[in-house]
Amino acid sequence: MITLKHIASAPNCDFARLVGLAPARRGEPGYWQHHDRDGDGVACEPWRPRRGEVPQRTAGMTKSD
Repeated sequence: MITLKHIASAPNCDFARLVGLAPARRGEPGYWQHHDRDGDGVACEPWRPRRGEVPQRTAGMTKSD
């Protein structure tokens, strides 16, 4: 089952998170070098938004006051 999850996580980090393999360290299932943006050995690690950038998961939310 882990092998299938590892393969399913290959396209992008959203898929890796979906199957529960993110973040992943080098050598662990779910680690793909093309998902390791900074080359530190951790793939699909969470990133804080840049200054002025709205996090994607809250971009569509509005205040209901």
